[in-house]
Order: sequence, then C-alpha cells, then structure tokens
Amino acid sequence: TSIIDKLSEDFLDTEEVGLLVNFYTDRLKDHHSSIPHTLRGLSFLSKATNLTKDQLEMMLDRLFRELMVQQQVVRDRSVFFNIICYIIFNRSEFAKALETQLTVGFLQGGEGEKDPRNLMLIFKCSSFILENFNVDHLREDIFESLAVYFPIDFTPPKGVNASVTKDDLIKCLREGLTNPSLAEFSVPLFMEKLDSDLESAKVDSIASISEVVKRSGNLETAGSQWIMSQGLEQIWAGLKKELLGIRLQASEPVLNSIRNLISEISYYVDRDSGGVSYVNTETGWKTWFGLVFKDLKPHLSVPGTRLISESLQILSSMAGSGKRQASTVLSSTLPILWKTWQAAPAEARSQLIASLDRLLAGAANTGLQVEVNEADSSGGGNIEGFDKIVALYLETGNLHGLSSAAGLLSLPQRTELCENILSKARDGQLEDTILVELAKWDAELVEKKLLPSFLQMGEQGLPALAQLISAGLLPETLPSVCERIYTENYSVSAVHEYLNKLSVHNFSSSDREKLFSQIGQIMRNLLTWANRPTATQTQNKDEVDTYCTVIKKMSSLIDSSTVSVLSDIDLERRIAEPNLDNGLISDAIVSSLKKETIEKLPDILDKVFNLPDSWSTKASLINKVPALSDRLGEVSDPDGAVQVAHALVLNGDQRLAVRMEHVLHLLGDKDKGNAVARSFHILLRPATWLNPVSSLLFRQRVWSIVYPQLVEEAKSVENENHLAALVSLLPQVPRPLLEPVLPSLLPLVTRALAQESTAPHALTCLNDLVTSTPSLLTSFIPDIVPRCLKLTVPPHAMKTRIDALVCLKHLGFVSNPATVTLSETVISELQHPIKDHKRLVRQEAMKARNRWYLLCQP
Repeated sequence: TSIIDKLSEDFLDTEEVGLLVNFYTDRLKDHHSSIPHTLRGLSFLSKATNLTKDQLEMMLDRLFRELMVQQQVVRDRSVFFNIICYIIFNRSEFAKALETQLTVGFLQGGEGEKDPRNLMLIFKCSSFILENFNVDHLREDIFESLAVYFPIDFTPPKGVNASVTKDDLIKCLREGLTNPSLAEFSVPLFMEKLDSDLESAKVDSIASISEVVKRSGNLETAGSQWIMSQGLEQIWAGLKKELLGIRLQASEPVLNSIRNLISEISYYVDRDSGGVSYVNTETGWKTWFGLVFKDLKPHLSVPGTRLISESLQILSSMAGSGKRQASTVLSSTLPILWKTWQAAPAEARSQLIASLDRLLAGAANTGLQVEVNEADSSGGGNIEGFDKIVALYLETGNLHGLSSAAGLLSLPQRTELCENILSKARDGQLEDTILVELAKWDAELVEKKLLPSFLQMGEQGLPALAQLISAGLLPETLPSVCERIYTENYSVSAVHEYLNKLSVHNFSSSDREKLFSQIGQIMRNLLTWANRPTATQTQNKDEVDTYCTVIKKMSSLIDSSTVSVLSDIDLERRIAEPNLDNGLISDAIVSSLKKETIEKLPDILDKVFNLPDSWSTKASLINKVPALSDRLGEVSDPDGAVQVAHALVLNGDQRLAVRMEHVLHLLGDKDKGNAVARSFHILLRPATWLNPVSSLLFRQRVWSIVYPQLVEEAKSVENENHLAALVSLLPQVPRPLLEPVLPSLLPLVTRALAQESTAPHALTCLNDLVTSTPSLLTSFIPDIVPRCLKLTVPPHAMKTRIDALVCLKHLGFVSNPATVTLSETVISELQHPIKDHKRLVRQEAMKARNRWYLLCQP
C-alpha cells in the first residue's frame, strides 16, 4: 500500500488494476488489523485512470458486503467516505450506471455516523445524489438518513481549532433536506421542529422551509406539484400556530423570521423569472392567499386585540412581496378595516392606525400606485376602500403614516397631503421625519410644492426646513435659510435647533457638488449673523460647539478653485485678531481646509504659525502638510509638543521619530512632565479636524515607539509621570498589541490605582480586561480590590467612584480562594458607597455588594 500510494494515477494498466482490486477486496475478509491498509489501497485504486466500470462494480459490491463501516475507527471510516465521494463526484459516468448499488451501500455505511467531518462528506454526497442521480425509489431512504441529524446540535471542543463548524454542518444538511424531490417528507419534519420549544430548532426550520419553497419553484418537478397541492397548507398550519396560537409566543426575532418567510413564500408562488417556468402564478398566489386570508379575516373585525395586530403584520408581509400581492391584499382588507374603524372604540383606533401604517408602507414599497379614477392593467387598478382610508388618515391627522406610503397615492391625493402638511407646519405640530418619508417617494413635489411655502412661513417653517436636511434637499434649502438667518427672520433659539440638525448631518457627494458654488454666500451669512454664539457675551458651550461644527463642515467644502471665499470672509483679519469670536471661528475654518487648499495660502500660514499658541490649528495644518512642522523648531510647550507629535503620528511622516523623542524628554522634566502626561492620551486619538491625513495603523506606530521606554521608566516609583502617560494610553491600545505584554503591565496598572491622576485610566483598562479575560487578573485580585475600595468614596470624582464599583462588581464573578477570602471585607466596606449622596453611585454599590454576597453562598 505504501508503494502504490507513491504511484501516479495512470501508472497501472487495466489488468494490473483488476489484479489489485481482487487482491485488496479479498483482504477485507482478513483480520481487522489489515483494514486500514486495505482501505488506503482501495482509495488509490478508486482514483486509478484505467479502472473499468466492471472493476468498480466488483470493488463496491465487496466493499459494501464485507466492511462493517460503523465498527471501524473514525480515520478508517473517513477513508471509506472519501472513496465514495471521489467516485460520486469524479467518476459520475460510472456512478450513474451503478447509482442504486452505490446509493444503497452508501446509506448503509453512513447509518449512525457521528463524526462531524464524516457527516460533512455524507451530507454533500447525499445532495449530489439527489440532484444528479435517478433515485426516486430511494428518496424516502435518503430522507431518513438525513432527517435524524435535523436540527444540528453540535459544539466544537473548546481550545481546538475545529475544521468543521456548526454552521458548516447546518448548511450542508439543509442542502440535502431542502431538495425539491424530498419536499413531501421534509416539510412535515420542518413543521414538527418548528413546534419545538428550542429556539435554534425554530430558526433552522424557518430557514429550511424558505429554502425548500425557493427550490421547489420549477413547475416540472414533483416537489413543486406537492408544494402547491399539500405543502402550502401544511406550512401555513405550522406558521399560524406560532403567530396566532394561544401558547407562549416565541421570541420576537423568531416571529420576525416567520413573517419574512411568509413574504418569501408570497413572492415565490407568484414569481416569473423570465425563462424558467415557475408555478402557475395565478393559481399559486390565489391558493396561498386563500389559505392565509381565510384564517385572518375573522380577526380583522375585532379591534384592540393582539390577533388583529398580528393579522395585519402577516398581511403586511404578504403585501410587501410584489405588486400583484399588494393589490390583492389591499382590495381584500381595506373595506373590512374601514368598517372596523367605524365601530372601534377610541383606544383601539390608535393600534389599528399603527397596523395600517405597516400595511400601506409594505404595499407602497412594491412600486404599486393606486389609480383612483381608472383601472391599472399592470396589476394595480382601483383598490376598493383605498380612497376612504386616505380620507381617514387626513381626517385623523396621521400624516406620517400616509407620507410613508405616499407611493400609493395619486397626484390629487399627494397634493391634498401637502396641503395638510402645510397646515400642520403653520400650527407648529409637524411630526418628525414626515418630509423625509414623503421626499423618498416624490422629492420634486416636496421641492416645488412645499419648500417655497416653508420659506415664506418665517420661523414656523424652520422646523420643516430642518427636516429637509435629511430628506436630500439640503442644497435647495441651506442658502435661503442662511440668508434669512443673517437678516434675523428667525429667533435665536429656532436657529440653534436648525444648526443642531445641520451639525450632525453627513454631507453626501451630491450635497457637496450642489453646494460648491454657493459656499461663499452661505459662510458670509453665517459669520456675519449678529447673534452667532461665538460673538455673544454669555456663551453657551453646546451652542458654540454646534455653531463651530457647522462652520467646519462648510469650510471643508472649500477647495483650491474656491479659495477666494476665504478673502470674502476676511480670514486673515480673524486670525490676526484672536479676540474676534475668541479665535474659535478662525480655528474652525483653518483646521478644516483641504491639503491642496492649504498649499495655496502662504500668507494665512504665516499668520497662523506666528501666533503664540493655537496648537490645535497648527497641528491640523502639520498633519496635512508635515513640512510645516519645520517652522516650529523645538516646541517647549507641553501641550504643543504632544499636539504636533499627534499630527505627525496620524500622517506617518518620518519627522515623527524626532518629535516623539522630544515629547518623551519633556515627560521626564520636573516642571513640564505632569502637563505632558495629562495630554499623552491625545497621541492615540483620531483626528478632531476635518479632511485629515490618517494612516490605518497609527496606534500601532505610537505604541511601538513609546512602550519600551515608558514601561521601563514607570517601574521606578519616582517616575509618576511616565506611569500616568503609560496608563492613559492603555484604554486605546488595540487588544492584539496589549495582550502579549499584559503580564508585565498589570503590576503597573494596579499601582496606578493609588494615584488620583492615573486611577481613571487604570479603571477603564481593568474594566475592559475583567469583562473580556478575567483570568489574566486572578493573581492581582488581592492588590486590586483594596485599591478599588478606596476609590469608591469621596473625595474621588463621581465617575471614578462608579468605575471602581463596576470593577468590583465584575471581580465578584471570579470565584477563587482570593475572592472568597476578600468577600467579607468587600461587603463590609461597600456600606459606605451604599450611603453615597449620588443615586448612580448607590445603584452600582448595591449591584457590587449583591455580587460579592452571592460569591460566598453555598
């Protein structure tokens, strides 16, 4: 065997192959110790190029008769299954001629198999046999061989990199069980498992039913005919029990999966892919809808119950699967729902409207448009009762629901909806996102019909204009709004609300392109607004931050072709007069400019770098043009040195090494070291300015430079600044970099808990570790716990007290001799934070105390 293993597949001629087949199959009758070598030999012969059909037939006959597969060890069973797999996949012409013999022997050999690697081979072979062999007389046997494994319940051994995962097994088994030829056997199995209390079984069953319906679409297959005649009824009976049954309901994700399945079935029974023949669309859809609607119809007349809500969710799923489906569902349900609304008490009407919202939105998303005056031959047509439902929405003022389904509305109905929206806006009662939803369906209508009216309303129209930011109409609204802000058409508070929404909006490429030519006028109006937050005597920090964010976003749009805008807004004067707007505006503008724009502004660069401070602005410029750092020379200001180094860290420029060496030198300075340590965390922070030049691995770059020196210096008790700097970085260091050096860092982190300046960072790091890898902290618990207890009481800051209590709570989940010994002390000491004057501290203290109390219980 070891010799022929080394031969090429075409080395043996037909007579030699026949001789060896006879020899090896005779060895199957010998002592069991020869079986492994015999199977290896047969494995080679199965791949031999000159193996004939008769020789293969003899090999398989003797192999299936003489070998008791399940009595062999896993490795030998694997060889057997690999032989069968090779024959099935690579000698398919011979395999088809021997399909019955091969299939029966394969099923007998695989009966009772438990090894996941062998099961993968079995599942793949079964799927191939069903797809490619004529084995209709063995369908039930193949199904039974697969059904015993459904649903898969497999967990790979811990600490082992498994070659086969649970998902792999599920996918391969599903491939076989969902074959259309097995539909009449597999669907009842899936419905039985759907009734299980095990959630994973429900999820697997739902996914499998979805797959079998998709694959049974071809009209020529027996599976399709069975699905239409009996399968749909069985499927609906099982799904109905889960959604409408009186027993305890499954979790919401499972219920949502079932609703999605109903939508998929509704789609596939009415699908025509164009070339592939699918089930009769008319009969298929009518059969399915008739089954479902017969059971749901009685519930639609009973408002205020769970059943009507669930029934409408099911119908919404069906309506969202296609135009024909949406038309049928709406035609059948809307007249009933109209009558139900008329008879419903006030408290039940809100539930009914919410359910109607989902139904109409689902139908609208199919592209269906209801024509009120004439039938639509494409499948939409008049929908009975639809005009009454639209009138109902307008009457009750539920414009949001109608806007979400505006795709269904005719032009006169959309115009009427717009008039109602304007009325709501004048009364200050316009709901959020109404205009966003309406613009999804008809942005042109919003722009031409509503936008001019909102601009004419004055302050009453500003909330509506704020909605249009997210509706994709920012370029059409912002210039006019900024002009009115400048002329003080709006109150200060209303403008702040508008700017707040603008500050969190992410500009799309379309926004940038359309605003490009108007950026100058927009910025002039914003910067000369008399009541801008940066110019008032009593500044509100949130309002200032919001305003500056808007200015940054506008400035980021300026490029080399529109650089003249900076002269129009008198940027040089703003830089030269730091007291103007407290320097906030000049910083916001300069820090947001693009690299190519900066390179065209030598005069502005000179003025910025001549300023005594403004390190954040200088850092943003250096990040984009690293050569500018050469103007500064050696920076003695602690904050400035760290900011400049941070800018070069992000860029990855070669000047970084010198700047980092200078920062580490300042860290050891008696006078400046403390200030540097306080700013050190900035080095691992992403850029705070717009249009930054940033590399992906900037954190790794900093860590590789500073870690060796910081950890060495921090070991000395005198070097508190180095310890503070090191600990401040740890929460931001990527885990793959941190884990290898944790054993040497943890003593330093524990020591850092004793210092007020380093304790917050140390707690952040410990809380991250104790929740993810608590085993790393086991030997340090006796040191960590007493230090954390000291941090739980004043005068420590509230956040520090809370973080210390959270750390103690997590440590209470670690059960070992150290924690059991400390439990009595911890429970006693926590009586002080339990009496803290801050409610949040008391809350965390009780959680921690309860956890440690349970730790020492039997």
